[in-house]
Amino acid sequence: MLFSVQLGAGVMWERLRCSADAEQTMPEGPVSDIGRFPWLGLVQHSFYIAGRVHFAITGAVLIHPGFAIAAAEDIARIEPTELKNNTKLILWGSKGKENQKYAVDVMDYILHPQYQERLTFATIALLDLVGWSETQFNDWKAPVLPICMPVKGGGLFTDMYAIKFTDTSKEMQKEVYKMKFVDDQDCEEFYYKAQLSYGKTNPVNPVCAVSENITTPCVWDSGTALVTRQSWGFWKLLGFALRSPGCGAPTRFLNIHDYLPWINDVISRKAYEDYEDVYKLAMRRLSPYKFILFKGTTKLPKGIGQCSRRARGSVLYKDSSEFNTNSNLAQGFFHIEISHIASFRCVEVNLDCKIRTNAAIWLEHNCHPDMRGLAYNQSRAGERERLLCFVYFKTSAFVEVRFIFSFSATIEVTLFGVHETTRNIPNPFKSTQHTTAWWPTTSKFIMSQWVPTNVWWYDAETSSFPKLFQLDDYERCLAKEDGLYCLGTFDLTPTKLPHTTYDLMKANESYRHFNRTRIHRGYCVSDRCSSAALAPFNTTLDPANSPEQLFERCTDFYMQAENYHASLKSLDYCRTHSHIIEASERPPTSAEVIFKNVVYTLIIANIVGTIYHNFAGDNPNKNKLLSSFSIPDNWRRLTFIREGGDPRQAALVPMEGLRVMALGFTTYAHACVIHYMYHIKNPEYLEELTQRMDGIYLSAGTSLIQVFVMMTSFLTGYNLLIYSQKQELGLHMLPLCIIKRLVRITPVHIFIVGFAATWWLDTRGGPLVSTTIGLESEACTSKFWSHVFLVNNIVETDKYCVVPTWFLPVNMHMYIVACAFTLVLWRRRCFAVRLYLVLFFVTCLLNGFVAYMKDYRSMIYLATPEHIRRIFRDNLSFTEFYISSWGALPACFLGLILAHIQFALDERKIKLSDYKWFVYLHYTMFPVLFTWALTGIYAREHSSSDLFNAVYIAFDRPLFCILMCIGLLGAFHIDGPIRKFYSWRGWRTMARMSLTVMLLHWCVDMTIATRSVAYGTSATDMLVDWCATNLITYVLAVPITVLVEIPMQRFIEALIF
Repeated sequence: MLFSVQLGAGVMWERLRCSADAEQTMPEGPVSDIGRFPWLGLVQHSFYIAGRVHFAITGAVLIHPGFAIAAAEDIARIEPTELKNNTKLILWGSKGKENQKYAVDVMDYILHPQYQERLTFATIALLDLVGWSETQFNDWKAPVLPICMPVKGGGLFTDMYAIKFTDTSKEMQKEVYKMKFVDDQDCEEFYYKAQLSYGKTNPVNPVCAVSENITTPCVWDSGTALVTRQSWGFWKLLGFALRSPGCGAPTRFLNIHDYLPWINDVISRKAYEDYEDVYKLAMRRLSPYKFILFKGTTKLPKGIGQCSRRARGSVLYKDSSEFNTNSNLAQGFFHIEISHIASFRCVEVNLDCKIRTNAAIWLEHNCHPDMRGLAYNQSRAGERERLLCFVYFKTSAFVEVRFIFSFSATIEVTLFGVHETTRNIPNPFKSTQHTTAWWPTTSKFIMSQWVPTNVWWYDAETSSFPKLFQLDDYERCLAKEDGLYCLGTFDLTPTKLPHTTYDLMKANESYRHFNRTRIHRGYCVSDRCSSAALAPFNTTLDPANSPEQLFERCTDFYMQAENYHASLKSLDYCRTHSHIIEASERPPTSAEVIFKNVVYTLIIANIVGTIYHNFAGDNPNKNKLLSSFSIPDNWRRLTFIREGGDPRQAALVPMEGLRVMALGFTTYAHACVIHYMYHIKNPEYLEELTQRMDGIYLSAGTSLIQVFVMMTSFLTGYNLLIYSQKQELGLHMLPLCIIKRLVRITPVHIFIVGFAATWWLDTRGGPLVSTTIGLESEACTSKFWSHVFLVNNIVETDKYCVVPTWFLPVNMHMYIVACAFTLVLWRRRCFAVRLYLVLFFVTCLLNGFVAYMKDYRSMIYLATPEHIRRIFRDNLSFTEFYISSWGALPACFLGLILAHIQFALDERKIKLSDYKWFVYLHYTMFPVLFTWALTGIYAREHSSSDLFNAVYIAFDRPLFCILMCIGLLGAFHIDGPIRKFYSWRGWRTMARMSLTVMLLHWCVDMTIATRSVAYGTSATDMLVDWCATNLITYVLAVPITVLVEIPMQRFIEALIF
């Protein structure tokens, strides 16, 4: 039996990450940004003559993370013994708007054989920036990315540029010239006539080019690079010029492609012809019990049962095992895996058992120590499985034997081979798409991409990915009688291996990115895959198939053009023209009829109540039930600004402004989140947003919700303590408090949920309505009663009906806790504060303990593109912890502590404005609040630690609430700009509508964001959506508050009390 094994190696240039250029324009002349073209640098050599230090420079180009090329004639002048510490490669890169200068030590240089053999001086030298010691290799990280090499791919070779350094302005600048090819004969004729053609100064097989726009000749120094831009935004190195004529005179560039084999040999330290290592492995059965495996080129072993002593090498591994059983018939299994830096040449397996056995052997030489491998933790597929040996520098051998025996069996396995010397080849993945000096932070790597954690990873390579979202015209498709429109999600797999783009997509799978191997499509199957559309491709789809099968095969057909196979993961729907007709003729459901009757009843009640109020006037005996629906009276209640009154209540006025501002931040966060739920043309922006500072703030949204809980607990405890001065409190008052709270929040809550369950679905049309608004509408129908009883954050937590409604049961439950504790402990306020402090820390620790035991993750870690797109539906950390009531207990106790502190300050007439330290603390608190939210950046870097994650979950939101408590206390007592701003009269009316705005804005925002096509997004788009949402929400909140919320509160109170 023969096994054919082919092992390849060498520098895999196409896998080296090279520098991308985001700038599209290429103005000729000096380049204003020296950080552009970071791969173009200068070699600077310092030497000491006549008591002074002098410097010599020459141009160079970085072609590999560890190597650069320069003019051999210039480099050869440097004595090798004086090279280290005196010679540096100077590179410039951009970091944002700033330029960074890097000085990299040149450890060694290698002159091209053309120079050493005196064939020509016009050749290159390879600069070694790493050295080959173990320490240097492991610690090396290139500061900038190299230029792309001309190994594959295309480029616009008519669009060429020469880029060089110049110091005509007495400062080093990069200079660009638009170039065009010159015919070889014309080039030679020019150099001959100009008497510039000398035997050993002529390059071998040069590429000749001249400036397109400059006619006057000049002289260019060594180090000019001839490049062309590839269509996907990378520069490819075509030539390298030594000191020679330039500008309007033809320049002879060294043809880089001719030097690639030699560069490859030097970098890998192995001759190129040795990379194709093809040989056969032979397996020979020596007996029914014994097998050997040896190299096919080896002469047959002379000794029976033995590997050839000359060919097998030394013993690398030997194992002897004995199997014993009480059964007269048993099956044995023996498996070993050996990983070693060696070449396995032969394996002997000797099996001794009672009866005849059928044995098998399998050996896999799966690695070659010269292979370029994948980055750490990068995905593996097919042939690329063996590439992992690059990281580990070892070969793995597998031997597996199955056999049948009676009572006892003995197996002996011996592996022979030859130890190999590892070759320290610089890791091409230890470089970043950004020219950022990021050493020595090796512990802060995104290991799957070899980039530092604080740098956003995105480059032009992602432009080759298939579109993540795609939607066809929904209305136009289903307007046709034979129209078929389907929406679904597909998983991609490569149709052939290797597939570089697919591997990059798999490597992209991290918390920063969408899953690019899972695409989302909305196709008009009847148009895209009709017989007429597929005729040019000589293919058709069987119309007898189900719509689901047609959709899958249609999508698969289009993805095969990019060498992918698409398999349907989930089908949202397939609709035809008849479905649209049936939906338009569908009779209203019972829920829709009920909601319509409720709306009509409310309108009639408001009309009747308004008429009655106008006729009754100020009669003190008028009917309170009818007058509660008076529109003018309710409008006055909404807009009335109370002046004077209890000074203790007046001190709390800034809280109204703070509530409105916090609600504004919440609506902005939701405006951004909703963009993740729809089909976006540029999902890269959404990926980047989760890593930016504003994205970090958005992920802290649940902390603001805890602030609302804290405010509710504060107002509850504080108002009850004030009321205790008039009447004694007791636990018997708890039912009355609960009823009053339900009367406050239930009417508008049920009204919004009823709207979402019925009419919301009809506010917009398009392909995504049923998968966004439709899902929540269905949840509102199925969870209606859980909303009525305020347990919707406990029942079916993975189903969202108007997402912000989860806050209401949390708020209500904490209100009950605050009432109960205050009603019981109002007499012993000092003891109560101490108890609340203990309970605060205990609940924080319990939250952390539960998070540790159940592996809950912090919100900063959960805020990934894929999780946000699903609104955390499938994440237990969100559905079991973040929207739970028990998770808000620390905020509740903080609110009670603040209520007792404020009440004690009022009783003792203490003015905190008299304490300068507190004034300073107050004014620094709001900046500290914004700074605290940024701690999520640090938390994300340490998210792998379960203990740190649990501690962060336990104290993140409570500490945010503590800072807000200090800010609130200062706003109550310090009459400064902060208090004046938050005490603006306009905030009060808006604050009275906060409940309606909190619930309604989500419906408005989703309605605005729902569109029939995939659309682009940006910070401006999100800001516009947020402004439109706020405007429309507050406009709609006015009639809902005046016609529903206030009259229903007054009506129920008049009815009950």
